[in-house]
Amino acid sequence: MTTVGEILDKLTILYKRRQVFKEQKKLANINDLNIQESYLLISLAEIIIKITEKDHPGILKKHKIYDSEVKNESLDNLLDLIQLLQSSNEQLWMLEDIRRDKSKSDEERLKAADDVSIYNKIRNNTIDNIDQYIVDKLKLIEK
Repeated sequence: MTTVGEILDKLTILYKRRQVFKEQKKLANINDLNIQESYLLISLAEIIIKITEKDHPGILKKHKIYDSEVKNESLDNLLDLIQLLQSSNEQLWMLEDIRRDKSKSDEERLKAADDVSIYNKIRNNTIDNIDQYIVDKLKLIEK
């Protein structure tokens, strides 16, 4: 079972991958990503319908064990939440590139690895915030 936030997370990563493949002129890969996007959009619609019909809780407890001092700003706008999610994934992409780059110093690579942990926490918190936002908004239209 997945949530709206998790699907939006996958979509933001897919958009970054598509951007990279366009730069690399890998057209077959872009076509595959377009098909994946279609399936993700169908899944997104299905989950939203299930939440409104009370066949899906909308929020799944993750029982996080990482430190709680990494906090996101409180956003009450879905587009702002999605933008924060995309920004976090862009940052993660860049940090992972640095972490894997053997031409970088060990200090730079270690710093990037530490920062990956922080941005993953922000990303996961944002996914949770999106899920809560969706559930709260859909409650407004309950019959």
